[in-house]
Amino acid sequence: MKKTIFQSRAVLIITLTSLLTSSSEKDSTLHKAIKAREVQITEPQTEKATHNGRILYQETFDKGPGGWTVGKDKPGGSFNVNVLGQRGEAVPLAWQATGGPAGGFASSEGPWYFDSNHGEFMWFYLVLIGPGGEAWGDYRQIDLRDARLTITLRGHNMQLKGTSLYLWVQGNKGPYVSRAIYNPGDPLVNWALVTQTISDELTDGQWHTKELILHNDEHHWSQMGLLNRGLTRKIIVEQSLTMATGTLDHLLNGHLYCIGFILGGIDPADPPSGRIDVAEITIRAAGQSYKPGKESQQLPTKEK
Repeated sequence: MKKTIFQSRAVLIITLTSLLTSSSEKDSTLHKAIKAREVQITEPQTEKATHNGRILYQETFDKGPGGWTVGKDKPGGSFNVNVLGQRGEAVPLAWQATGGPAGGFASSEGPWYFDSNHGEFMWFYLVLIGPGGEAWGDYRQIDLRDARLTITLRGHNMQLKGTSLYLWVQGNKGPYVSRAIYNPGDPLVNWALVTQTISDELTDGQWHTKELILHNDEHHWSQMGLLNRGLTRKIIVEQSLTMATGTLDHLLNGHLYCIGFILGGIDPADPPSGRIDVAEITIRAAGQSYKPGKESQQLPTKEK
């Protein structure tokens, strides 16, 4: 989104902020609470070992974006109209056949679609959206509880402006792995892994491999809620920040619709910018940590 648009809609943003802010005083901002939770929650000393630590999913981006997309502004797009009056759509990541640590890589570059319908949680950009629904295929039915996800990525001219990259998962609350989005009685709910974030790795132009654990303990995550409708029709909270309590274990156990990464929390008056390159995303079964191999020797390569 161009900065002039953010400035021209300042009144809308301030109004929405006031609607989402409780009238009672809060001890700290959401970001401070998230950082505090990162300090308080420590990794368990042992992890469950299942499937002999085999690879459950892997995308190396050697032949293209691999079904991964990014949220971009698009008139008439399928994404909701945000508070800036823009619709969006998921479009394929840009791709280069060479230049990554071991071959090709895909890229997500701003400006990005501004996702405001989870504003009770935070404002963010959908910078990396994995294959969803049928495109996610058999991976939807794999047990990802306590699995380890590694992502090899770098930032290019990234100006984070206080934001971080969060792993995000989405799935139906009910017993089905794929039904109509937001279907009454079986809604699609969203969780963000707020205790394991990515930020420093995006600021030096170097390739980094970051490992994240998909704990099924909800204390490591935050529900993302759901808001609906614009300011002119008043905001409706369709999903509160407690509505999905008790669903995470179910979702990770073979009921995900998709996974991805969001860049939040955004200050619309001073948004982040730049490009995020990704060379590999791998999910290993619980108990199998990432071990640098031959390919990791190229990680310090400078961006080109």
